[in-house]
Amino acid sequence: MRKLILYIATSLDLFIARKNGSVDWLFQEGEFGYTKFYSTIGTVIMGRKTWNAACGFEKQPYMDKECIVFSKKGFTPNQKYVKVVTKNVPSFVEKLKKGKGKPIWLVGGGQLASLLVNEGLVDEMWLYIHPRILGEGTPLLEDVGEISLKHISTHAFPEGLVEMKYAVKEGKRSAPAEI
Repeated sequence: MRKLILYIATSLDLFIARKNGSVDWLFQEGEFGYTKFYSTIGTVIMGRKTWNAACGFEKQPYMDKECIVFSKKGFTPNQKYVKVVTKNVPSFVEKLKKGKGKPIWLVGGGQLASLLVNEGLVDEMWLYIHPRILGEGTPLLEDVGEISLKHISTHAFPEGLVEMKYAVKEGKRSAPAEI
């Protein structure tokens, strides 16, 4: 079974974006292990807002990976290599995990991460905590039940960023909300 990894940057108060969706507060320089991680994954999955943000960074993001974007309303991306899924998100992800290939990267956003964590589909969480408090914004997880995690590793970078890796253990989850 393929592993689903939530690999995501967050503020110290666990916001993944400002209220307006901006991630201008993230470190713009520094490797922090991204290239190595990216080389180990075969598929990227994300919500539509995260896809739109990624397109602001690169003209054709994730072009060398299987790329799936989940959207309630659907949309037509400019890139033909992107698959858009509008229904049955947990079932689709469960089937994806059962397929062959490298691990799956859950890029974001918060609603999708919350849904997949509640459904018990996320295997690991790799958090990159930036030394900044935003006070408000898009939360990392919302309406998630109690879930136990097993510590894998922690690494502090000289810039103040802290990498924390956890495996998701069994836990009590709240009723999932469909996105």
